[in-house]
Amino acid sequence: MPLTALPDSVFRRPMAAPMVCWRGAHATAHPTRAARLAGRAATALVAWASLAASGLAHAQLVVVDHEVVLQLRGPGLPNVTPRAPWTLSDSATTAAGSSAATADLPSAHFKVASDWTGAVVSATAQQARALARIEFRNDHGFGIVFAAGAIHADLSGSFGWSPGAGTAGISNQLYGRLVVRAPGIAGGTSNTVLSYDQNQESFDVTQAATPGSASVVVHGVSAGAISATLNTAAFTLAPGEVLQLSFEFEAQSWGTNGWSAFVDASNSAQLSMQLPAGVTLVSPQVLSWVSVVPEPGAGWLMAVGLAGLLGWRQRRASVTPSANQHRTWGAQADGGSRIHPRVLARATASARLAAPRRP
Repeated sequence: MPLTALPDSVFRRPMAAPMVCWRGAHATAHPTRAARLAGRAATALVAWASLAASGLAHAQLVVVDHEVVLQLRGPGLPNVTPRAPWTLSDSATTAAGSSAATADLPSAHFKVASDWTGAVVSATAQQARALARIEFRNDHGFGIVFAAGAIHADLSGSFGWSPGAGTAGISNQLYGRLVVRAPGIAGGTSNTVLSYDQNQESFDVTQAATPGSASVVVHGVSAGAISATLNTAAFTLAPGEVLQLSFEFEAQSWGTNGWSAFVDASNSAQLSMQLPAGVTLVSPQVLSWVSVVPEPGAGWLMAVGLAGLLGWRQRRASVTPSANQHRTWGAQADGGSRIHPRVLARATASARLAAPRRP
């Protein structure tokens, strides 16, 4: 419609020019200060989560040394200690009885058994001993925090005896010792010990742990069986520091005057280590007893941050007009479409100049 044909009501209507961006037939306010701050916060969250995820992904505990040792003793047996990198299993039989031991470091499963038959009189006990030693180094740039009990050993054993002709009696003992050495531990060492000694129809349990959060938990004990857990103390392994872990498991039996005794721990013990979240293990051999906890937190933070950033960018795009939109505002003057205030102001001014003056 020609500009001169605008009705008089156009000239008398007050011009309201709200600060809005017109897009089609709808108006949306400019992004507020809160929206801009939210967008910046989302960007910062994405950056922080990326750094956190990158750092956790490179947190590594590296195996630097390892060894297993066995020792079988008895009347007439040489006092030898065979060694191997990962696994050993051995047994021996003497005139006084038998001994057997197994040490498997990949599964951290240890077995010991000792049986004194009472056929001979000897001052040497029948003994089976298994020991494992392994060292880890923190190759991460930050300290790795181990909670109390993150490293522990579950052990159990059964006992029995039979009387002989005399009254001398017997001795059968199960011994477990879990030791962790690291600079971050108070005193440098966490030492937990369980010693069970059955003497005829009585028994004695000796528990010991270094001060702090190390502990010995006895689950059940009787004259014929025992089960317990050895827990290490809490500590922090600083970057570049080495964690030394050793476990010793031993069964011993002895008797005189025809007395017999046995210690059977052929289904025990089991060593376990729980790594902190986000820490990975680097080892030349798979260690099934080391649990690696995934770190979902950084991934969720990354996803939330990206979602917030994308939402903010979409909102910003919806309230920021393009150059083409500026040029097309007011081009549609029919069908109920709204006209941009600037276009309307220019049309009003032109109509006033073109209209004939009233007398």
